[in-house]
Amino acid sequence: MDSSLEHPRTVTFQALLAPYFFIPATLVIVLTDRYAFHGALRRMLPSSPERLRLYLILLVFPHIVASALSFMDREYLQFYRPKLLQGLGVALALGVLLPWWGSPSLVFAVYIGYTTYHNMAQQVGVAMFMTGKPTVWFKAWKWCMIVTTMIVFYLALANMRQHWPSLHLGPWGVLSLPQGMHRVMTAGLWAAPVLTLIVGLRAKTRIGAVYLWANCLMVLFTAFYFRSGYYCFAIALTRVVHDLTGFFFYVVHDANRNNDTIRNVVYSLFRSTGMPIYVLSPVLAIVLANSLVQFQAHALIAKFLISLGYFHYYTEGFMWKRDALHRRYVPVVNAQSTPALSALPAALPVRP
Repeated sequence: MDSSLEHPRTVTFQALLAPYFFIPATLVIVLTDRYAFHGALRRMLPSSPERLRLYLILLVFPHIVASALSFMDREYLQFYRPKLLQGLGVALALGVLLPWWGSPSLVFAVYIGYTTYHNMAQQVGVAMFMTGKPTVWFKAWKWCMIVTTMIVFYLALANMRQHWPSLHLGPWGVLSLPQGMHRVMTAGLWAAPVLTLIVGLRAKTRIGAVYLWANCLMVLFTAFYFRSGYYCFAIALTRVVHDLTGFFFYVVHDANRNNDTIRNVVYSLFRSTGMPIYVLSPVLAIVLANSLVQFQAHALIAKFLISLGYFHYYTEGFMWKRDALHRRYVPVVNAQSTPALSALPAALPVRP
């Protein structure tokens, strides 16, 4: 049975391209700042977007909170219980025990590695919807995207670091960590368009090829912003695309899951308001995220937010798998092949 007919709201391939318009938007800003204002904006921006409160309360933490809220369902808690307990263990280990036991460099490396893998793995997973069963070339493209972005993130966030470890190569001299990373990053940036072209030619849909190139451009411009000194944009680009994409899925899922009967325990508390789930879901996520961010200066809240992030990373690794309950409520379709839905945005109420 076509799940797009079974459930009234869908995520379309076309809607999933919308977040990538953040690429030309940031490019216009950067070029204008460089050539019209001589880098005034670059000097004003923080080194990381995570220092921008609005970014945290509208994008980063709301989609993490929305992810956690989607599990507040008795059937879901029972179905996912073993994996949720594993997720709690991972969150406590990485968010609480690792900072207490490990060195700052190790904590930093784990955070960058897991965050970047999580961000890019989601976009790669979405690409599979559009391109078909992954081939060897697709897997090579996937890891090229992930590793290159991971290096850019690490270098951008650590750009103020003074002391870097070095690798002694005997008669070949000494290779510093940033030198090695820059070389790998450069190789990845050359390989990215080549692999994208190869995989794109084999994609089962034309929009799949477009989506592959959108991700390739995202990685290339992430590196461009880093090398131009716009560290904030270098870090924000993939994060914003990831967060907006995630919100598409969570809002559609919650709206479909609670379409006829409100099964989510948290949403049931707001039944009397009459607010549609597709509105309540993002609003509640933003309000709760804002409440948490207000107190992030407190050590306990800060550890909770970090742990919540790791819990989100872990749960997203299984909640969208083919046999997961979440997938049953998020039809992902090509609007061009479903004329009745072609003009409909992904996260709005649609009646067949």
